[in-house]
Amino acid sequence: MSGKASTVRAEQDLVRLCHRTSDVATLQHDVLRSLRRMLSVDAAFFATADPSTLLSTGAYAEEPLAAATSLFLDNEFASADVNKFATLATSSTHVASLDAATNHDRPSSLRYRDIMSQLGLGDELRAALIVGGECWGYLCLHREDHELRFSQSEAALITRLGPHIADALRKTVLLRGSTAAGETCGPGVVLLADDLSLVAITPQAEHLLSWSPMPAPALSCP
Repeated sequence: MSGKASTVRAEQDLVRLCHRTSDVATLQHDVLRSLRRMLSVDAAFFATADPSTLLSTGAYAEEPLAAATSLFLDNEFASADVNKFATLATSSTHVASLDAATNHDRPSSLRYRDIMSQLGLGDELRAALIVGGECWGYLCLHREDHELRFSQSEAALITRLGPHIADALRKTVLLRGSTAAGETCGPGVVLLADDLSLVAITPQAEHLLSWSPMPAPALSCP
């Protein structure tokens, strides 16, 4: 089988995989394994997201990404940078590479300069996973710090697959919720500003806080 035919077969297999019912952890593992049949990936981050707030509600991160989680979170919410997940979720283009966004000037990105280069990572391909106009997750694929960039065809591949992966996430999350005996299931996420004022909160967090004797903080408007 030729390389092109093999890639087409792998893409079809991933789409079929996304239409099978699965739990989130299994879906994340299987999707990343399938993607590695089609393109080179040295480290990956794969998260679920709350469509109403665009906040991550749970994530799988491979090393060396997992060890630097706090640094990536600080970059995502406290620094100006290219290809923020929430920006990709609300833009017309939901998939973008670091090299394309910086015009191949990686050090112009704080995320690359302060975090990724220290971890030996180079180009990254980020995607907001959208279906039906709603964001159900985020994907970030990394390569080691060398000249090998994510190509336009690879970005196009993730663009084609993104809605299928998003739909699979949506179904697994909703299925998990439907089997939770009427309770809001899953972790809650609360995002606070430096002065501890509330910036954003997921419905799961609101539900969990409703059980607390202390009143929940009010959402502050910018």
